[in-house]
Amino acid sequence: MVKDAQGNKRGETARPDGRKQMLVYLRPDLIHQIKIVAAVEQRHAYEVIESVLEAFLATKDNLPK
Repeated sequence: MVKDAQGNKRGETARPDGRKQMLVYLRPDLIHQIKIVAAVEQRHAYEVIESVLEAFLATKDNLPK
């Protein structure tokens, strides 16, 4: 893996909010529905995904913090 002077992977930029990129594969119908929800709620798709994942993970008591 090649890193730049700041320790980021080549091509990866540091975000001021601390978010990191994660590649996941989703069914096309889910992607379409996420984009619709994001548009209706005037949010970014990643914000929709984050809120759903946060709610799901909040139900998992046995996960390490």
